[in-house]
Amino acid sequence: MVNSYKKEEEKHYDVKAQNRQHNKLSYADYVLKSSTEFYYRLVQEELSKKLDSKILDFGCGSGEKHFQFAKSNSHIVGIDISSKSVEKANLQVKEQNLNAEYLVMDCENMTFPDSTFDMILDFGTFSSLNIEIAANELRRVMKKDGTMICIETYGHNPFMKVKRLINVLFNKRTKWAAQHIMKKQNWELISNHFEVTKIYYFHFLVLFVPLIFRILPKSKRDKILLFVESLDSKILEIKLLQVFAFKTVVVCNNPKK
Repeated sequence: MVNSYKKEEEKHYDVKAQNRQHNKLSYADYVLKSSTEFYYRLVQEELSKKLDSKILDFGCGSGEKHFQFAKSNSHIVGIDISSKSVEKANLQVKEQNLNAEYLVMDCENMTFPDSTFDMILDFGTFSSLNIEIAANELRRVMKKDGTMICIETYGHNPFMKVKRLINVLFNKRTKWAAQHIMKKQNWELISNHFEVTKIYYFHFLVLFVPLIFRILPKSKRDKILLFVESLDSKILEIKLLQVFAFKTVVVCNNPKK
């Protein structure tokens, strides 16, 4: 089973890397941008406290999610099981003169020494993994005062469960990943490996906005999006309703050694 799901993920992301089109913003990307912007802001704030950091881009894909941080004094090491993705990332290192390197490596069995990284960045990798195995590896390779910042889809929303099943049918997502979206118990498992964990919840009503965007004039879209996001922020402050969130941004500090 272990080998089968890893091979499935590797094949899926090799194909995705070959077919990837950059700078193509969908309606979905647009309405979900607040969680992404919040994630990047947290990373930038942490980097401002830790100059010359060694950063692990965990499940880096083609690297573009974190290229902006490879232009600072910090050094990025990205790892991914997809050789095609890593090849693309390393091409960008040369073309953009980035302070980064990318390696083909199993995220569940990293070859780095203990306490290697000041910071670990995760942009949607956990659903491709056995999180129980990966959590221990993440704790192991992080320095004692290190920080991990993650943005992950949250797996409880019933509407999005149906959409994920459709994505599997159209090869937009693997069956393994669709069944292993992060849930409350997964974040609790990871939290057990760190002294401090903070979870932020995003997107509920805003998930339905793309359905009406096509018929709205562009001048109205930003106002409607801001209004629905303000409703979501109030709704998702209520613990019982946080299971309806679509995205979580999570900060874990100080791994337990």
